[in-house]
Amino acid sequence: MIHNILLVRIALSLNFNGSSIAFICEKKQT
Repeated sequence: MIHNILLVRIALSLNFNGSSIAFICEKKQT
Protein backbone atom coordinates (compact mmCIF):
# COMPACT_ATOMS: atom_id res chain seq x y z
CA MET A 1 0.00 0.00 0.00
CA ILE A 2 2.74 2.48 0.97
CA HIS A 3 4.72 1.72 -2.21
CA ASN A 4 1.65 2.49 -4.34
CA ILE A 5 1.22 5.88 -2.66
CA LEU A 6 4.88 6.72 -3.25
CA LEU A 7 4.64 5.72 -6.92
CA VAL A 8 1.56 7.89 -7.36
CA ARG A 9 3.26 10.89 -5.76
CA ILE A 10 6.36 10.40 -7.93
CA ALA A 11 4.23 10.08 -11.07
CA LEU A 12 2.32 13.26 -10.17
CA SER A 13 5.52 15.20 -9.50
CA LEU A 14 7.08 14.02 -12.78
CA ASN A 15 3.90 14.91 -14.69
CA PHE A 16 3.88 18.38 -13.10
CA ASN A 17 7.57 18.92 -13.93
CA GLY A 18 7.04 17.72 -17.50
CA SER A 19 4.09 20.05 -18.06
CA SER A 20 5.92 23.04 -16.58
CA ILE A 21 8.99 22.33 -18.74
CA ALA A 22 6.80 22.08 -21.84
CA PHE A 23 5.17 25.39 -20.90
CA ILE A 24 8.56 27.09 -20.54
CA CYS A 25 9.71 25.68 -23.90
CA GLU A 26 6.57 27.03 -25.57
CA LYS A 27 7.14 30.51 -24.10
CA LYS A 28 10.77 30.51 -25.32
CA GLN A 29 9.77 29.54 -28.87
CA THR A 30 7.23 32.35 -29.27
